[in-house]
Amino acid sequence: SAIGDADHGINMSKGFRAVSRKIKDIAVEDIGVILKTVGITLVSTVGGASGPLYGTAFIRAGAEVSGKSEIDINDFAAMLTGAEAGIKMRGRADLGDKTMIDAIEPALDAIK
Repeated sequence: SAIGDADHGINMSKGFRAVSRKIKDIAVEDIGVILKTVGITLVSTVGGASGPLYGTAFIRAGAEVSGKSEIDINDFAAMLTGAEAGIKMRGRADLGDKTMIDAIEPALDAIK
């Protein structure tokens, strides 16, 4: 592997398999609860930095739409803003650091 330890895909696959199993048990239509469950599951099952980063993103996105069973583009923008803030906080990353923020921030700009 040129960089990293080449297990990102394996870890994310493991995490989302756990998410798939966990989602089946959720009986609510609250998008916030669903996203929070996804985030907590990723944090607890995905190794390395990816679990906490992606998990925090889902948890923060879910907090933005708590109690909602439907979302619109404004809600999606709020979710992405929350996710970005969580990733910046958890990873101490900013635009230009060659992280997920370099993809998320332009997407946010396009939505707004």
